[in-house]
Amino acid sequence: MPVSDQKVIRKMMEELKQASEKMGQPNNMREHIRAVRVLADIILEEKEEPSTSEEDVVKIIKDAPSKQEKSTPIDHDGANGESIFDF
Repeated sequence: MPVSDQKVIRKMMEELKQASEKMGQPNNMREHIRAVRVLADIILEEKEEPSTSEEDVVKIIKDAPSKQEKSTPIDHDGANGESIFDF
């Protein structure tokens, strides 16, 4: 079943609203912005391909690589904190 552009745009608006609610949480906000990017790509690529089903949309969103950066603390012998100014 093809997904209408209107439905994709509605979902983009929902994701943007959720992103704006997560402004204080950069990682969560980025996930919603990433979903908007994927949805925009669906509309843009739809012109090249015959149609996209709802199942394909869900799969694309779930399979989108998460670029969530996780920092791992570096173990410095003798250091006493996470700040670069801790000696």
